[in-house]
Amino acid sequence: LVKKVCVLESHYELGGCCHEYVVNKEGKTIPSGAGDIQHCFTFEAGPSLYAGISPDKSPNPLKHVFQMIGEEPEWITYDTWGAFLPEAPEG
Repeated sequence: LVKKVCVLESHYELGGCCHEYVVNKEGKTIPSGAGDIQHCFTFEAGPSLYAGISPDKSPNPLKHVFQMIGEEPEWITYDTWGAFLPEAPEG
C-alpha cells in the first residue's frame, strides 16, 4: 500500500510559525542558505509565545491536540525572553 502526502506551504520558508528568518541592514528578508548572513539580524517566530502552550488550561488549539492524543511534549517555560525593541519616536 503506497500513500502520497502533499505538503503545502505559502511562505518561502518551511515551518510555519516554527521557523526563523534573517533580515539584512537594508530591511530585506534573506532566504535560508542564500549566502553570508554575518551582518544581518536573525528573528524567530516564537510559537510558544502564542497564547501560551505550557499551562495545563490553555486556550491554544495546538495544546488541545497534544492533550487529546496523549503525546504532549515536555514544555520548557521561561519568565523572560530576549527581545530587543527599538525606541519608537514620540508622536
